[in-house]
Amino acid sequence: MTETRNDVRRMLGFVLVFAVVPSVLRWFSLGGVGIPSVTVADQPTWGAYVAGLSLGTLQDLSVGVLALGAVLLAKRVAGVGAAAGLGVFLFVFSHFYYLLDFLLFRALRIRMSHTFWEFLQFPAPFIDSAWETGLGVLLVGSVFIAAAGLLVWRVGHRTALEKHDTVTMTAATVFVAAVVVGTQFLPRTTHYAASNIVFRDVQNVVYNREHAWFDGPDVDPVAEYLTPQAEAFEKIDPEYPLLKRTAGFVGPTHFDLRVDADERPHVVLLFMESFGARDVGVLGAPHQPSASPNFDWMAREGVVFTNFYASGVQTTRAVVASLFGVHPRFSRRALQSDDIDYPLTGLPDLFQELGYRNAFFHNGSLSFERKEDFFPEHGYEEVYGVEDTRRWHPEAGGTSWGVFDTYLMEDLAAWLAEADAEGTPGFITAFTMTTHHPWRTPDDFVPPEFAAPPEDPEYRDYLDTFSYSDHALGYFTELLQQRGLAGKVVLFVLSDTAQPMGTRDENYMVARHLYEENVRIPFLIWAPGRIDAPARVDEVGSQVDFMATVMDALGMTGVNHSVGTSLRRAVPGRVALFNNPFHLRLWGARAGRYKYVLSQAAETEALYDLAADPGEFRDVSSVEPEIAGAVRDRVGAVANTMARLYAERRFVPEGR
Repeated sequence: MTETRNDVRRMLGFVLVFAVVPSVLRWFSLGGVGIPSVTVADQPTWGAYVAGLSLGTLQDLSVGVLALGAVLLAKRVAGVGAAAGLGVFLFVFSHFYYLLDFLLFRALRIRMSHTFWEFLQFPAPFIDSAWETGLGVLLVGSVFIAAAGLLVWRVGHRTALEKHDTVTMTAATVFVAAVVVGTQFLPRTTHYAASNIVFRDVQNVVYNREHAWFDGPDVDPVAEYLTPQAEAFEKIDPEYPLLKRTAGFVGPTHFDLRVDADERPHVVLLFMESFGARDVGVLGAPHQPSASPNFDWMAREGVVFTNFYASGVQTTRAVVASLFGVHPRFSRRALQSDDIDYPLTGLPDLFQELGYRNAFFHNGSLSFERKEDFFPEHGYEEVYGVEDTRRWHPEAGGTSWGVFDTYLMEDLAAWLAEADAEGTPGFITAFTMTTHHPWRTPDDFVPPEFAAPPEDPEYRDYLDTFSYSDHALGYFTELLQQRGLAGKVVLFVLSDTAQPMGTRDENYMVARHLYEENVRIPFLIWAPGRIDAPARVDEVGSQVDFMATVMDALGMTGVNHSVGTSLRRAVPGRVALFNNPFHLRLWGARAGRYKYVLSQAAETEALYDLAADPGEFRDVSSVEPEIAGAVRDRVGAVANTMARLYAERRFVPEGR
């Protein structure tokens, strides 16, 4: 009897050792961050805090109970040594997970996920950002975890419920099951912020929440919501419902770009890292002087789009939407890094067919998110990254994310000059890097002195890099002029995503929300000598419309599966969709003056009237239920259809 009591005490000690750290971290997290809301209609209450802390602690105990069960089973099957080793592994792994989760939540308001492990395959780019957000704490915490693991080893060696383990584990199973059931009644935002991250991740894997379906309307979404307008095309194969052969574009135009029928100008698609519309002068930024003087004058000479949106909240989502004309996959794992040879056809294929020399440039890592594997599979014969830039420019400075943008601009101009000398038209897709956290600029760059600089030092650092990247953009146009290439190049400039700067909910993380500061981005077309009447296009559009716009502007035809509508054409009633599979699983849409946001995880929705409420502070979904319902139906239909097409790989035949 005494030995049994000792075993029970040791078992309880084992469970408590597993539970104490996540419980303490939860108190610190919710005390410093709170429970973030997804929309103005979803504000957390004190009851949510209490429920989160209470049920979260029970989840901590549940994880300890599950770990104990695994150790007892290992002891029976493989012996004491194996059981103790398993206990130490489970403790160290789970507590490292807790520590990463704590740092991410405190710094960025996002929770850890098993899907993030793929980023750890390529840790180098994160080094500078990690030091800024608490890598030192992680290192110290890892020492503590290792020391505590010795205690787990000792307890694991001494725990043995040879006669009573069946009864004990039955009771433990009932306890864990009760906690799982109780979690289902927790508000989704509270569950996101307060749940034990290991417990929550296991639930997500078991329930397969990566591809949850909407309750969509009974419509044919391909015909109603995913069919391009102002475009002459014919469908090719019913097995691939989006695949079509475009013969041209029709209808009244907002602008004209002169390209002779037998002419093949060089084409550059330049994606500016985290270059949000909110801070662009010509798009209404309040900064004096402008933080984007070069973008501003280029917009006044060319065509600028004032209500343009990112289709997702990650660079990899911008790649799929912009280059291939389809909504990015609604999953935590991006298609680019998760399925490199996924069958798609898009702009690089069309330019290849026209005899262009295709190249991808990036002044950051090619191994990160598998760019070096994805782009050669999708129409790019030449792929250059930071290793190439450093070889060409040994003096180049930068951060762990890559070298500064001006070096990239020199490489783009040099490559175009080489292609031009060969008499070969060049097609470049390039992504900049400097406007990425931790927001540093070259020592010799002097940022503008703003009349009313932001009080937030992090925002000031971001604006400095924003100004530097704009300087690099202007430098690129100078290089084109110097090499006699400006009149031979059509330049499309846009951003991959926007970048929130703590103005709402202390948020600096683009992947948390779908507010304007997360998804509204700049887009311009600059082509000296080809645009007689500069234009400002106010119609709503997104990266999904980018491919069709490029094709229309350049007079291109051919096979594609773009679902976007050319922004060169005047088309009433446009709707731009965007999604965010992170945080609380968000879909959003801009339709006219209204902005709609729906959270699958929190089961909440909000409708904002941007004309009356540009800051998105007042939910009017109850006042305008018909508008909210119509946009909700569109979002649900598109989300379901795209999820099905992605799962069935039905965009283009394999090997085309």
